[in-house]
Amino acid sequence: MIQIFTTINNTFHASQELQLAYRLFRQSTPDNASIDLLPLQKSINETLSPAIDAYLKQDRQAEYILICTTPWLLWGEQSVKKLLQQLEDHQQLDCLLPNQPAITPLTADTVYYTQSGFNAYVEQLPDQIVPFQQHEAAAFLIRTKALIQHWPNVEDAFSIPEQCQTKAAISLAAYLHPAGDYYDHPRHEIFDLIPTDCQQVLDIGCATGHFGAQLKQERACYVAGIELNPEAAQIAEGRLDQVRVGDALSIELNQRFDLATCLDSLEHFTRPELLLQRIHDHFLTPQGYLIASIPNVGHWSIVADLLAGHWDYVPFGLLCETHYRFYTLHSLTKLLADNGFKIIRIKPEISQIPDQLMRQLHIMQDQGANIDFESLAIVTYHVLAQIDS
Repeated sequence: MIQIFTTINNTFHASQELQLAYRLFRQSTPDNASIDLLPLQKSINETLSPAIDAYLKQDRQAEYILICTTPWLLWGEQSVKKLLQQLEDHQQLDCLLPNQPAITPLTADTVYYTQSGFNAYVEQLPDQIVPFQQHEAAAFLIRTKALIQHWPNVEDAFSIPEQCQTKAAISLAAYLHPAGDYYDHPRHEIFDLIPTDCQQVLDIGCATGHFGAQLKQERACYVAGIELNPEAAQIAEGRLDQVRVGDALSIELNQRFDLATCLDSLEHFTRPELLLQRIHDHFLTPQGYLIASIPNVGHWSIVADLLAGHWDYVPFGLLCETHYRFYTLHSLTKLLADNGFKIIRIKPEISQIPDQLMRQLHIMQDQGANIDFESLAIVTYHVLAQIDS
């Protein structure tokens, strides 16, 4: 039996993406696993430590304990079970950690963007155990008897692997990908798109307001936000000048802005054209700007998946479960033009097409296929547009 401890933040119950991440995590664990989802307090350690301490004082305990920072981790389908099996097979070890990008860095040839790409990467990892490295771990599995031995000297739950010393190791085949906080990105890649004369900014889908807070600090802008998730909005209220909770299609604002930002939010609307019309007619000044970040459905990873018969939604990324609309540059340009915006600048996020796929595409091109190699290499379009007067 295995006992699992992990934390959930205050956006969890209102987030379809986070709940999908948890369901996928649960599917990767044994059927007899018991999971404690602990509401996040001031810090991960201050949340985990009291719960673990109380559990270790119980009479009945599981043989193994898995401690995770968050269920916001993309695990290989067999990764948790692999950790358990390997710890059972290696009695000289007390603690086993999963592999993650910090240990096995991704390259242009191994990077994954879809669920099938992720699965293919995990399947080719060597079934080896290597010594524990001093890295920031997202999760670890430990024998309960070993945890009891170390616990009196523990100040931080995630210092335990280091305390285990040579009895801690890493399983290369048990892999996870930490996703970061979906609601708390500073979005530094956007800043050079922002016109210098924009001082009144509306961030639509502001999440916890991290981007807006950075903008206020670096550009001294007035930043207002609209956020559908009430828990995320509550955090944003402490960071931005104004936050309105609700649907951007119905919220009324009593001011106009120089710039509206839709950073990975347009595709989450069932009718993005209605949002663009509202931005054009109600939110922006007559010469106002719009910055949008839009994932490219023509990226090579999605094309390769479609050729193999796959279209798998995931908690984040190109095929996020809550994406309702999908765009290439051609359809995005038309969407903006149809709703009164002209594109001023495009800043693409580029990823290299794998060599094997590139060779196959060239064969198809030689046989007459019309292939847009530039589009295939673009993950996301960051677009600066302006009201077309």
